Amino acid sequence: MKIKILFIALFTLISCVSLQAQTPEELIYKNLINLSIPENKSIKSFSMDLTIITESGKYLSQIRYDNGRLAFNCFDRDSTPLLVSRDSSIVFNDALNTKVCLLKQNIMVLKAVYENNQLNANFNFHQPNEEEKTNIIKVDFLELAKQAMNNMKSSKEKDLITIVGTSEKNSSLICVINPKDSFPLKKMTIDCEDFKILFDNIKVNSSIDESVFVFKEQDLMSSGIVVDELTKNQNNTILENMQMIQNLMIAAMVRTAFTEPDIQDGLNKMINSDKPLDWAHLKAVDVIKSAKLRRLFKPF
Repeated sequence: MKIKILFIALFTLISCVSLQAQTPEELIYKNLINLSIPENKSIKSFSMDLTIITESGKYLSQIRYDNGRLAFNCFDRDSTPLLVSRDSSIVFNDALNTKVCLLKQNIMVLKAVYENNQLNANFNFHQPNEEEKTNIIKVDFLELAKQAMNNMKSSKEKDLITIVGTSEKNSSLICVINPKDSFPLKKMTIDCEDFKILFDNIKVNSSIDESVFVFKEQDLMSSGIVVDELTKNQNNTILENMQMIQNLMIAAMVRTAFTEPDIQDGLNKMINSDKPLDWAHLKAVDVIKSAKLRRLFKPF
């Protein structure tokens, strides 16, 4: 028995020494696993919160995926829903409209990748006239980390290892990993000059409550919110512009402009409206509509 205990102790010590001997780059390459759903058949379920932090506040997005079903939230700084997806039902809160848009089609694409020398965290649609596709999630954790392979350092506390590095453009990366887990990455923070992106609450192949994927359409219809139901082949500017992130940014900026009049002129030009926006009217509508949406759709 004593020999067995000694053997276990020695094995644990050797494992710890081996772990500490690995360079931060080796730890990154060994423990950061990219996501590509549904192509990666080993990933049956996936959960992650993505927070974008700017000078104006925090914008929270949440992803929940389970065997082909997708639930997704995108919230403004005050937790007002901007975009909500429950499997094949998508609700977009257009701050320039008295209505919310409802689309019933399984066409969401969620990507966080490093392309063309820039970080892209996009929430897009498939083209409506394309053949219907399944939900797609792609997060290139390793590629994101590669951009910060300068001056990397690692530290260990219990089972967690924290890796810190900087990029050539002085942005920084912080990764928290647990090498003992099947999906080791627990948290990743990318800190750039004007914004910070936090990937958190990352869970793979864990149970997800069934209620997450339920879309209470009747509650939406009876809430008093005016709903514009879009069809698959409808000619609509929201659907024509597949860069959904732009629509979300405009919606967030419009809501910010309600309390910061200095940016209203710039938005008038950006939106290129035929006539100046009636900001007082839009704000009055938003106060009522957003309060109802916050009651209907809360963070997971």
